[in-house]
Amino acid sequence: MIFIVLIVVGLMFVAGVVRKARKGSPSQEASQTTTPTPSTFILGPGDYTREVPGWKDRPYDLHVPTGYDGSKFTPVVLAIHGGGGNSEAQKKLTCPNGDVSNSKCLDKLADREGFIVVYPNGTGFRLKNVRGWNAGGGKDGYACISAKACEENIDDVGYFRTLLDDLEKAVNVDSSRVYATGISNGGAMSYRLACELSDRIAAIAPVGGGYQFPAVASCAPKRPIPMLQIHGTEDPLWPYQGGESASPLMEDRGIMYSITDTIAKWGSINGCAKGAPIQIENLPDTDTADGTTVTMFTYQGCKAGVAHYRVNGGGHTWPQGFQYFGEKVIGKTSQDINANEVIWEFFKKHAISGEVLSPSTLGPGDYEFSLEHDGLTRTYKVHVPPQYDSRSPASAVIYVHGGGGNARSAYLDKMDKTADKFGFILVIPEGTGEVKFGELRASWNGGKWDMGECCGNADDVGFISAMISDIKKNFNVDSKRIYATGISNGGLMVNRLGCELADKIAAIATVAPAGIESSCSPSRSIPVMDIHGTADTCNPYNGGEPSNSFCRNVGYTRMAPDQVVNRWLSINGCAADPKKSKLNEKVSYTTYSNCKEGAEVVFVKVGGMGHAWPSGFESKLLGIYPVSYDISADQIWEFFKENRPSKF
Repeated sequence: MIFIVLIVVGLMFVAGVVRKARKGSPSQEASQTTTPTPSTFILGPGDYTREVPGWKDRPYDLHVPTGYDGSKFTPVVLAIHGGGGNSEAQKKLTCPNGDVSNSKCLDKLADREGFIVVYPNGTGFRLKNVRGWNAGGGKDGYACISAKACEENIDDVGYFRTLLDDLEKAVNVDSSRVYATGISNGGAMSYRLACELSDRIAAIAPVGGGYQFPAVASCAPKRPIPMLQIHGTEDPLWPYQGGESASPLMEDRGIMYSITDTIAKWGSINGCAKGAPIQIENLPDTDTADGTTVTMFTYQGCKAGVAHYRVNGGGHTWPQGFQYFGEKVIGKTSQDINANEVIWEFFKKHAISGEVLSPSTLGPGDYEFSLEHDGLTRTYKVHVPPQYDSRSPASAVIYVHGGGGNARSAYLDKMDKTADKFGFILVIPEGTGEVKFGELRASWNGGKWDMGECCGNADDVGFISAMISDIKKNFNVDSKRIYATGISNGGLMVNRLGCELADKIAAIATVAPAGIESSCSPSRSIPVMDIHGTADTCNPYNGGEPSNSFCRNVGYTRMAPDQVVNRWLSINGCAADPKKSKLNEKVSYTTYSNCKEGAEVVFVKVGGMGHAWPSGFESKLLGIYPVSYDISADQIWEFFKENRPSKF
């Protein structure tokens, strides 16, 4: 059974069937038997070919970077060719247009970054320099990858072990930083090395090849192995969703292990916690003409790194590498990322000596988390601003969406942009509800007040309390600077949080809440900002019944904003001597500063604003209008940053 028969021929022409001895590769090197000290390593910078002792006709090529110093330990990248390829083909594959002089080649990156590149050779089949690896398969319907090596059960793990032994005689190898990457069958081989040679492989980065090894044996590495997977969604040879290859080039019609299952399996091996967050980032489409985009997935809560670059529309190719066959045969080559660069960026963060990802290493980006509370799986999202540094505690703002909304509401209201502007972590919990029109429509149990109650009976206070504890496990959050804000039903919920979680939340800011709990009795005085528009038809400025059709028939009467504010004044023990000021002609402030324990209550009246977030999302169809651009979430943050009560 042969893997990618026609590609075999193509790669032969790419690489050249006749191998040429490289400069600086004396034949006597293979006979070196003593282990040298750093001063006696036999190779300097350059390109070499070396024989692997005991492995006839399977030499390896290596590139020693221009700045190599034999007195210093140097990391190594094993670049493993695909089925039907060879060492020279793999070298060219990493280069745009197969041009080995191009600055984007893997060897050129090695020169800049100071690592050694090794290009090994698999077992030849049909023609001597058409090679493959025993990377798994050949059992229970799984494709035997690749041909002779798989069918004859070649000990390729033993080959690599011997290769590394030989390499350590020739150059000063940092044995804690030996990495493996490869394309297709070579990518699958890197998984097998991680399974069976984990004492010598620090991390792997397969491209266009999945985890085929479990088809023949169990994987039990001695330690978690960091893994980065790069794969195209339109790969015709190794289908992203697995199953039989759709390509006519495949003689073996066995099953290919899916990339989804590959990542899940490796996540299990690396001890990723169930329900752990996944950071998802759509990378810039830097080349709109290449027909691809890239989405990056970073899996959190793992004992070792697990990451995936999904090349949307990409084929059986090396991003920014050589398009070695036409698109109809192998699919598209993405120009949006350089595989060499992203692989090295991943590799250089990992070493056998013990790099283990911990929650504090989570950096800027967007995350989704879930936790079990009160018999329900509850979810929340986190947006971390670009300037976040896990070494320094950061403020956090909890945004509570309105009734019928979900976490997307925060992004519609541009709260992520506000977080980026001011450098706070944005936390976005989701209420309970049901999916309608493809989206969660959720609400909050905001409690009871004199004129009604809303909505449901979920333990939302308990959930948000648990969420705050969960956040602290994942990010460096200043416990004294956690704030909460929300609109409408979310504003009602925020008032309840002020009443019941005053030990965890420093200050609150509500937009158009319907009321406040009658039984509100916080453990301390809590700073409050209440924002309300005079044109609100859902929670009317004067209270009472709404005229907005989206807000009718919910079974409760709204409190007017002055009633809500007066309730907070009483709770916080504020003196009735407010200061009045204006932000502009439409926005006026009434500020009560003389309150117990340094708390402050601020009422903000916004002329002409409807039931909408300041400078946020607007929809007449949904009754979220008119929006006021005379005020924004900037004013909420200004209030928060000035209010961290001393008794907290």
